[in-house]
Amino acid sequence: MEDATLKTFRDIFDDTPLFSPGGWNETNVWGVIEDNQYSALAVGRYYTSKPDLVERLRLGFPLNNYDRATFHGPMKDRKAGHLDYPTMGEMKQKFA
Repeated sequence: MEDATLKTFRDIFDDTPLFSPGGWNETNVWGVIEDNQYSALAVGRYYTSKPDLVERLRLGFPLNNYDRATFHGPMKDRKAGHLDYPTMGEMKQKFA
């Protein structure tokens, strides 16, 4: 739903914080907060698979794919999907 917005709610609720979860990535997050469409964007799935998400977005560095199967447990490997994704530096070293 690329064209879905909360504009109607913003008009009704004025300065009440509006949060938008899901569907946000490195291509569509820019300018949304500045345009007062939303107060905050939820990027949880991308955040859990990128220990350096903010820096990646700032620099335009590619995002890791996340593994939805590791979102909820219990799992045999408690670190799987949370602490095993490579950082930008690790990715740069791998492909250097």
